[in-house]
Amino acid sequence: MARTRRFTVSSLLEDSHTPFLVLDSQARVRQSGAGLMGLLGWSESELEGLVCDRRSPAPGSSLELLGNALAPLPELAAGQITRTDIVVPHRNGSAVRCELTAIPVIDASSDVSGYLLFFSPVSSSNDGQRGGGPSRTFYAEINALRLDMRKRFRTEQLIGSSPPIRKALQQSDIAARSRCGFLIHGPEGSGRQFLARLIHQRSEMSEAPFMAVDCRLLTNEQLIILLRQITAESSGQVKSEKAQNLGPLQPASLRGLLVLLDAHLLSTEVQRWLITNVFSKETLWVGATSLGPLSRGPLSQFLSEEISSRLTSIEIEVPPLHHRGDDVLLIAQKLIEDSKRDLGTKAEVLSDQTRAEFQKYRWPGNVRELCTVMQAACRQCQTKVIEAADLPLGFRVGRDAQRYPVLPDLPSVSIDAILQDFERDVITSTLEQCDGNKAEAARRLGLTRPKFYRRMAALGLDPDE
Repeated sequence: MARTRRFTVSSLLEDSHTPFLVLDSQARVRQSGAGLMGLLGWSESELEGLVCDRRSPAPGSSLELLGNALAPLPELAAGQITRTDIVVPHRNGSAVRCELTAIPVIDASSDVSGYLLFFSPVSSSNDGQRGGGPSRTFYAEINALRLDMRKRFRTEQLIGSSPPIRKALQQSDIAARSRCGFLIHGPEGSGRQFLARLIHQRSEMSEAPFMAVDCRLLTNEQLIILLRQITAESSGQVKSEKAQNLGPLQPASLRGLLVLLDAHLLSTEVQRWLITNVFSKETLWVGATSLGPLSRGPLSQFLSEEISSRLTSIEIEVPPLHHRGDDVLLIAQKLIEDSKRDLGTKAEVLSDQTRAEFQKYRWPGNVRELCTVMQAACRQCQTKVIEAADLPLGFRVGRDAQRYPVLPDLPSVSIDAILQDFERDVITSTLEQCDGNKAEAARRLGLTRPKFYRRMAALGLDPDE
């Protein structure tokens, strides 16, 4: 039979390396050990007063996500000691897998007056060896997915300091807060769908589904079938919520965000179906992406006025990569760091020649092409510096194709001199046709005779010759 170690609050306070939390009967943090800051990065002042419950955390709130992960299980509230594996957020946003030992504190009347939580890190090699029951395992998996989504789709991941990107981020904040229909337009590979996911994650609906429908790859019949399934599922959720008497639906409990990718390709048939079954019922938050603006320009003719007005409340433009200045170098450096961390590659920086090549290249595939080039270059490079020779063949071929031929140096000629030469030739040829008759030449050129003489003098032509 395993020994049970006895803990007291005083002994925990004396041990500065023990990661622990003390919760009261309402699952509110009252005290934390200094060792917990070393494990998770949260200070005692930040944790004090945190309520540990199963409420859905606010978007971007890692501290509330920590409280969600530490909520006491029913077995603990019933007085039983529990020992489970959980996934909790570090203060820097990363995920930490820990073994949690939770001990209920029993008062003199045999009631649970608080909880002691002890943490110990779990290596990835031990994942899955300890069970925590289906309830704790379920919440651990949810928290791990939440942390991964927030890590992948957060503002810091949209790298760039150029004015167009800063403007796009400001507009995405407005779209996330307002939940109006929005349109993200820009060339393929520029990050349109990433920005749509970023809007979803930063909104109050981050826990609701994100549904992206590609209008380019699906036929009309397939699109309508897929959209019918999406609307049916959202309607089913509404009925279940009403059946459980959960009260009126709040704005944050809308059924999800539907993003129509390449919405300018929607057929008239699909547009009519959307107006009847989606926009008129307002059961979904709807956004879209396209290659250009839909409220004006050549693409505006492909959508009905009602669809266009619904999708263009907020228009966000994502510029091509070669219009973003030094952003290409910032993104490339971030990709190098990610590759070194995740794949163990050796590269750390770009050489000066490679940086110059990246800034001159037009990047027809935009950020998507840059990611592909950097992944291949990091694998190819065997030193800390990525040279031009480490870049993949596809990039070098595209770079050579974009080089313009060297034109010879031509003498500079003003436009006025060209026009004067042309006018001089016209007057001379007209006089020849009129056998030197200046009155007839002036008539043919639509000029009075005095004005004709003045033009000849201004052009250096002698009227007597």
